Amino acid sequence: MASLWKTATKAAGVKITPQVLRVWFSMEMGEQSIPDRFVDIFQGRAPRSVLAKHYTSKGIETLRGIYDRANLAFANLP
Repeated sequence: MASLWKTATKAAGVKITPQVLRVWFSMEMGEQSIPDRFVDIFQGRAPRSVLAKHYTSKGIETLRGIYDRANLAFANLP
C-alpha cells in the first residue's frame, strides 16, 4: 500500500496522503453543494444528527446518483 502513495505522489508532483485526499474530496463535494451527511457516508463516518441517521436515503442507487452528479476527477486538481 505504501508504494501506491509513493507512486501517486511522484505522478502528481505533490505529496499525497489519505488525509489530503479526504480534504480534497470534502471540499470538492461541498463546491458541488452535496450535503455534509452524504460526504460523511462516502467517507465512512457514522451519521451524527437525527436527520442524517433516520431520514437520509442510503440506497446504492441514490448514493451513486449523488456521486455521479458531483462529477469528480483528479483531473480537476489545479
